[in-house]
Amino acid sequence: MYAIEFETQIHNGIIQIPEQYSSWKNKMVKVILLDTETEQLIKPTTENIIHSNVSKTNES
Repeated sequence: MYAIEFETQIHNGIIQIPEQYSSWKNKMVKVILLDTETEQLIKPTTENIIHSNVSKTNES
């Protein structure tokens, strides 16, 4: 999987793709949104650490 990273502001539910990535504009992509303005709200717990490790094991 090839990935690019950029920061932008969402306006009316629309994510603007920077011009240097114009070749991506008509591709099917996987979107992961990360909020750059707030701290992480989910604190590590035994339960989500175990879930994370199980997911990694299943991907192998």
